Amino acid sequence: ENAQFAKLNAMADSLSKSKERLPDGRWKLAFFTSGLTKGLSKHDTQAWHGRLQLIDNWITATPSNATPYLAKAEVLVAYAWDARGVGSANTVKDGDWPIFRQRIAQARDVLEKSATFSKRSPLWYENMLTIATAQSWPEEDFVRLFREGTTKEPTNYFLYFKAAEYLLPRWHGSAKKLTEFVDDAVTATEQRE
Repeated sequence: ENAQFAKLNAMADSLSKSKERLPDGRWKLAFFTSGLTKGLSKHDTQAWHGRLQLIDNWITATPSNATPYLAKAEVLVAYAWDARGVGSANTVKDGDWPIFRQRIAQARDVLEKSATFSKRSPLWYENMLTIATAQSWPEEDFVRLFREGTTKEPTNYFLYFKAAEYLLPRWHGSAKKLTEFVDDAVTATEQRE
């Protein structure tokens, strides 16, 4: 198992360094940890806990590598959405909100505790931007985080996708803010792309 964890870390490190992309421009790295949520049945607590235990074993085996922490945060976020559901806020059962909030907070805690070494990865910013949206961070805090991430990786499209999601009217923005953001993002990236 430890040898497999080392191989996973090496693969993620390689994708991060190479910044390999799919033909549409999205970074391959973004799909690396998201695969860990595939095949998990909705509301199958045992399966989710099994996946989280596997990731905890990965963290124990390679405690100074960012990848297992980033994976755990991503799985916790997916697990939170599993409890909440994907409908609008008024369709969420009252009892599901505390579970959603707890799991989002756990994901944030994982990222914050590993930030000294995992913040080098754009996945850290992708996950934290998702958490910021879910936790309704003030816009100025969200924008500061987004700018920090895009300063490090200005052509990582997922950072822009996460910001656009935050600015959707159903979350914390408006059509006007979203349009302004898209125009600014195109201007900021067109010289590089």
